[in-house]
Amino acid sequence: GLIEADDAQFSDFKQILERSNYLSMLKTYGHYTVFVPTNEAIQQYLKENGFASLDALTNEQCDTLARVHIVRDKAYFTSDIGDENQPVNMNENFITMTTDSDATNNNALLVYVNGSRLIHKDDSVTNGVVHVVNRVISASNQFLPALMEENPNLTIFCQALKLTGMADSLV
Repeated sequence: GLIEADDAQFSDFKQILERSNYLSMLKTYGHYTVFVPTNEAIQQYLKENGFASLDALTNEQCDTLARVHIVRDKAYFTSDIGDENQPVNMNENFITMTTDSDATNNNALLVYVNGSRLIHKDDSVTNGVVHVVNRVISASNQFLPALMEENPNLTIFCQALKLTGMADSLV
């Protein structure tokens, strides 16, 4: 598959998978969806979070990063993900997909997964699907009301939750 290849574009994520022992899991029988950040995305993440290099990450941090990018037990193509069908990553966070159009490129469709843009999608491998993303997907530890506030389609609903006090109950 894509990750096993000695492609210079994915060597950082491969190292994260090795340190967290998820690379061997992804080589076994099963069905997985993996969102693979490029080396550039990993380096940007390290810089933004004050890490000098990949070696500065603990094995636990590698474990969390790996789990955020893997959906276990099902191969999701982009056409499978929607309002009615939201996969959950191994960190128990929903994977949400949004789209936009690229005004600078004949309104080409841009696809985002949890805010990270898909730069290569729907690569079928023997035991799943691989998507390449341009940013590390954040490991959200936000409560549901805060996550809902980030969705522009839920503004009225979020306001109602706050006004009724239900947002506090959900937290």
